[in-house]
Amino acid sequence: AGRIVSGAADNTLKVWSQDTWDCERTLEGHTDHVYGVAGITEMDTGRALLASGSQDTTIKLWDPQNDWALLRTLRGHRGAIRSLKQCGQFLASASVDKSIRLWLISSKSLGQAAGKLIGHSSVVETLASIPQPNGAPPILASASRDNSIKIW
Repeated sequence: AGRIVSGAADNTLKVWSQDTWDCERTLEGHTDHVYGVAGITEMDTGRALLASGSQDTTIKLWDPQNDWALLRTLRGHRGAIRSLKQCGQFLASASVDKSIRLWLISSKSLGQAAGKLIGHSSVVETLASIPQPNGAPPILASASRDNSIKIW
């Protein structure tokens, strides 16, 4: 059965059944509003995971196949996390701190910091991963309150 996960102002994530639309589970761990939620896939194992980003400035990685266990808490941003998106081998996080951070998604280096993208002059609100032809890595796009979209 499929599931949808939502983040909320009560600092939790809710796991919803697509069959019944009932809340199956509440995930706790963030200490402030949860703004970003993204399904991600470990590049080396194919394991499906969930990433959540919060106003508490952290990203949490959850394992839905292991009773929604909290695997890691990622720290590095100095402001709320607004958006999360997998882009190839990376999880990208957009923040109120005007930056985008990249985190590795593989079983051996899950959540390891891999880079920081600087270029916006205001809050980075959202991210998009743009597939490329012929197996080329996807391109990351970001949109900011500075009225720009940047291609990385």
